[in-house]
Amino acid sequence: MDTTITDPADFATAFDHALNAGDADHLLALYEPDATMRTSDGSVVEGHDLVGQEVKNLIAAHAHLDNHTRHVFRRGDIALIIVDYTLWITTPDGQRIESRGTATNVLKHTPEHGWRMLIANPQGIA
Repeated sequence: MDTTITDPADFATAFDHALNAGDADHLLALYEPDATMRTSDGSVVEGHDLVGQEVKNLIAAHAHLDNHTRHVFRRGDIALIIVDYTLWITTPDGQRIESRGTATNVLKHTPEHGWRMLIANPQGIA
């Protein structure tokens, strides 16, 4: 599956498709190797291995994501995307829960890989 995103406005949809398909490799390929992610508990993880573990945790929770891009602000090879989302996950005790929010994410463009996540902040400004 090709993971190259040529327009930052298409990033959220590509992210949805990879997560909802449960494709950890494709999903992780959407991140820069040195990406930073704010997790659901508010902690911050950095780098391929730790971000990869968070991705695997989402997939293990049978996550389903519905993103809607609100704004894209681009300057050269950096873009800020503001995304409204609804996320459904299954808790370890089998309960299905829904959360909604607005994410603020920073993307980076390279000729080799297109647009990829540099900073993931699902909690937005909260």
